[in-house]
Amino acid sequence: MAYRKGQEVLMESKPQDELGVIVEKTTAGDLVFAGTAWSTAIIHRYGLLHTTVLLVSVAAGDGSEPVFVIHRRSPRKRTSPNALDFNGGHLTFSVDYIGGSPFDSAYDLPTAVYDTALREAREEIHLTPPYVLRQDDIYPFQKIGFFDCDTETPTGRNREASSCFLVRLPPGHEYHMSDTDPDGVDRVLKHECFRCRASERVQ
Repeated sequence: MAYRKGQEVLMESKPQDELGVIVEKTTAGDLVFAGTAWSTAIIHRYGLLHTTVLLVSVAAGDGSEPVFVIHRRSPRKRTSPNALDFNGGHLTFSVDYIGGSPFDSAYDLPTAVYDTALREAREEIHLTPPYVLRQDDIYPFQKIGFFDCDTETPTGRNREASSCFLVRLPPGHEYHMSDTDPDGVDRVLKHECFRCRASERVQ
């Protein structure tokens, strides 16, 4: 299933596939909705530019200097298994971000990006004692879609326009990161966390 303004288009994708938001960049570098959404399989197969969020978690260090928290990706991931990574995820298309009819209304991309960042933070960052991350715990770094990614993967070309957010982890809480294996949406893996000061380089 795919979405275009004012219509739905059947494609060779699984019914449970979520639709990614297809975007374009203006000459000024601003991110705009391209008026269509496709399944992840189609996006990667044809190298369509889509938008994602990247979450950089920051926690209080042993001293006064804050530290970044990095997790190791699952060994079962299709792309970059076992690599060090930050949290994040794809924007999922929703008609809730269209103010009027699909023909004459713009997609509210900024709100969709912020909502996705908060959703991904709550899904992938777990705190003990329990703490629900709030909107004021995440801070945008640069404008939406500022960071470009263009890589070849086993499933095709991956072209992303990523929006980066700093996530403030509250003091006094233990934390771990989780991610979902590609072969089962209900399987969540817990990964080791790495602490790295800004002045240190991750190899």
